Amino acid sequence: MCGRFFLMTPREMVAEHFHAIIDPFDDPGPRLDIRPTQDIEAVRLEGGERHLTAMRWGFLPHWYKTPAAGPLIINARAETIAAKPAFRKAIRETRCLVPANGFFEWRPGPEPG
Repeated sequence: MCGRFFLMTPREMVAEHFHAIIDPFDDPGPRLDIRPTQDIEAVRLEGGERHLTAMRWGFLPHWYKTPAAGPLIINARAETIAAKPAFRKAIRETRCLVPANGFFEWRPGPEPG
């Protein structure tokens, strides 16, 4: 499970690596602490072509009528994702690639001071 990730690779290099067309969106530049619910760069398939585009980090199950209909899902276990009702349809039909140079989890530690 990952709660944060970072992406330092310029979007032109990401697009070249995945043979993707860059959709118009504000280039966030290098980021060291990308958090759930933030806009992220993702590669998705549209009309048989790969597109590098901005998407929001979070998953909305197909039964949500609006984004506020329930909690935003930010991760899933690879071992059980195909069997979970929330993901079953999406994993078959609507995937994307999320480029990252690394990921991390914050660990609780002693209070500073």
